[in-house]
Amino acid sequence: MKLLSYLKKSNIIAYAAIIVCVFAAISPVIYSNNYIRQDDLMWEIWPWMKPSDFGYLYYNTVFQLVRPICMLSFYLTDLLSIGIQGAVYVRFFSLVVLIILAIMLFRWQLYFNKNKLLATTFAICTFTLPAYQVFAATANYELILTSLVMTLFSGFLWYKANLTLNYKAWKSGLILGCLLFFASMLNYPLSSMFIWAMLVITYLNSIDQKTYFREHKLSFIAKTTCLTIALMVFYYLSSRAVHLLFHVRLDGSRVAVINTEHLLSRLNWLAEVLGWHSYFWRWNNTPPLYQTPFVFLLPIFTLAIFVTHFKNGYQSTLKAITKTLASLGILLTFFFLSYSPILATSEYIITYRYSLVTMPILLYLTLWSISVLLTPSCTNKSISNLFGFLRVSLYSIFILSGVYYANLRLADNIVGPHDNEFTYVQQQLNKNVIPLIQKNKKVLIHAIACDPNNTGLEGDATTSFEYGMNICQYQQQVIGVIIHSLYKDGIPSNFNDHNNVIYGENEITVKDTPWGTLLVNGPSNTKIDGKAYRAQGYEIVTLDTRNIPVYRKYSLYRKVMNRLSLS
Repeated sequence: MKLLSYLKKSNIIAYAAIIVCVFAAISPVIYSNNYIRQDDLMWEIWPWMKPSDFGYLYYNTVFQLVRPICMLSFYLTDLLSIGIQGAVYVRFFSLVVLIILAIMLFRWQLYFNKNKLLATTFAICTFTLPAYQVFAATANYELILTSLVMTLFSGFLWYKANLTLNYKAWKSGLILGCLLFFASMLNYPLSSMFIWAMLVITYLNSIDQKTYFREHKLSFIAKTTCLTIALMVFYYLSSRAVHLLFHVRLDGSRVAVINTEHLLSRLNWLAEVLGWHSYFWRWNNTPPLYQTPFVFLLPIFTLAIFVTHFKNGYQSTLKAITKTLASLGILLTFFFLSYSPILATSEYIITYRYSLVTMPILLYLTLWSISVLLTPSCTNKSISNLFGFLRVSLYSIFILSGVYYANLRLADNIVGPHDNEFTYVQQQLNKNVIPLIQKNKKVLIHAIACDPNNTGLEGDATTSFEYGMNICQYQQQVIGVIIHSLYKDGIPSNFNDHNNVIYGENEITVKDTPWGTLLVNGPSNTKIDGKAYRAQGYEIVTLDTRNIPVYRKYSLYRKVMNRLSLS
């Protein structure tokens, strides 16, 4: 019977819409089998290295941040992506996980609201938001998505446990849910905060007194809130125990310790994030809060909440207003709790990653408000049809906007530019470096990193931390592209031990590779001691990444079409 409820016709249509739309939106991540910059790309990796050989990253991730599952994910995704071609399979896996997450979120909504159009729209639109575009584009960010699966699954288990009267089923659901949630924190704590978005859905659909099992749902919200906070505290206590047990250094790096010294300033600063996230797919963090779409969204969902409370039968307008303000207070609490890992520690740098919960919260508030305000209580058929048409039209606009912007921004802000940069570097290596290596010459690749403020993108392309993340964002990224480009052509840059990597004030040198030395300068000082290197028998090849051609809009699409026409 359960299987039949999952597979009934209306559900199959919703599943098909979710699969097609999410795939269409995120598909640019599989258009290219070239390098796409990863946040922690291991340019020192060699096949079958152990996680402990990752050096600083291993120490920081496992011992300072206490995220051992995260480190395992780094290891596996980097190992799979070592030949670059393999990264496309990791990104395809991320795309599949996004579709699974969207279906899970669709099912979660139906527990509390049978409106399948609302559930389908929110499921699609959530996983086309900027954060999820970035997660799918970079191979090792799949850890955030797999962590989200754990979080959503734990929410399902807790809800089922709260429904059952069977003690054994309640106990097993509760324990397994806690283990999954804790595992999510050991992987990526911010992903576990999606529980607050799930509770927003539950809460908004429980404020109507006509809703069945309203008291049960409110009880579930209260229990889950307490349980989540308790597990977060337990995570930080466990982290502290790891720090003490292994004598972990807690200075000069990100660490999993509670630090509320600047909590008030962080709370004030997070208020601005409401405005940033209200742009949805067009993200903008420059205008002040009062100039952002949040100014228009706030009265919309405030009115929707008021209408819902008023329909509950409160004859007093004042009482309905009081209930509305209380509901807004609860929702605001959920918003700030979704940032609790940042509020609890000294780390509070907001990038796209940190919008993975708060953008969906604002999005659901908006879509739910449309449903409430465009569902008239009158029985007039013409008015009902008109409002129904407006609902469907607005939801369709949201879906089409999500698919369009996600696909375009991935193609022209991440995948296309990276493909363009990688292609240029590989062409230079094929022309000037590989022929020398094939002649057994000792080569010095002198790479010059470009100005990180020069995005290499045409027009007004997004240039925030994760979008517009070209290879010059760090000098290490230039190293990563060169080493992976050579490896793609069968030329390894590593022995079975760490290379001798030397960090200078303006340069990074990778010595003792099988073919020679790689030296990367920053753009502020591009000079090297050429005489000294030639005296050691080096052939010097300069690779200036400032000469990478500007990526033109829609170039990726044209490249894909050319590839299809040739095939």
